[in-house]
This record gives sequence, C-alpha cells and structure tokens, in this order.
Amino acid sequence: MTTGTLTYVFSGNEVSQGTFKGKWENNILVANYYYKAKGKNKERQIAFKRINNQLLEGYGERKTNSTQFKNISKLQFNANMPLKKTTCN
Repeated sequence: MTTGTLTYVFSGNEVSQGTFKGKWENNILVANYYYKAKGKNKERQIAFKRINNQLLEGYGERKTNSTQFKNISKLQFNANMPLKKTTCN
C-alpha cells in the first residue's frame, strides 16, 4: 500500500490538496485521492505511471456517474506536467 499527500495548483490560484492511498502494479500507481474542493469533501481515482524517475498522470474515460476509471489499461499518460520528487517532512 502506498500513501501520501498530493497538491494540485491550477491556474487562477485554485488549489486542491489532499491524501491518496493506492497500490502499484506494472509501474502504475492506482489510488483514491481524498481532498477538499470549494468547501466540500471529495474523492476520485488517480493513476500515475513511473517513467525515468518521473510520475506521469493518467487520463481516461470514467465510469458513468463515477470518479473511477473505466479501464486502467486504456489510460493515456501526460508528460507535460510530470510530478517531481520532493523530500518528505
């Protein structure tokens, strides 16, 4: 099991900060992300693929009326915004 914190900073200074909990399989971390946005508690599935010491976020179709991915094997991984490794406190 892999756990940690994750912060997204979007344009317009919108910030989403929360925690995640998931498992690695074939260099892909699939996790549930628990966060607060606009004052409400939310949850969605996230996926990151490890390539050359970077984590690339996966995007793809979600199940109907769900925040879960429809098919993990069909995700596209975006190299435009790789996650950077930081020192944990």
